[in-house]
Amino acid sequence: MGETLQWLLAGLIVGLVAGWIAYRSRKRAEARREDRFALADAAAKAEAAVAEAHSADAVRQKARAEHEAAAAEVMAKLAAVKRRRGYQDL
Repeated sequence: MGETLQWLLAGLIVGLVAGWIAYRSRKRAEARREDRFALADAAAKAEAAVAEAHSADAVRQKARAEHEAAAAEVMAKLAAVKRRRGYQDL
């Protein structure tokens, strides 16, 4: 009877060790999966930030071009007014 109990105890210990190893393996895989997800999320956020920065630059460049066009239009009107009034120097 004692030998049977020893075998049962040994089987229990082996089962506990195997269970612990499987648990740690599963946790490690879960951590790796979360790391990969976090890296992909960070890459997507960085890409969105770059796209937003490019968009903001494009908006600024468009506004600057519109401002320069408006300034050129004002200068052309001023030159036309001065020509009508007979001024030579601009």
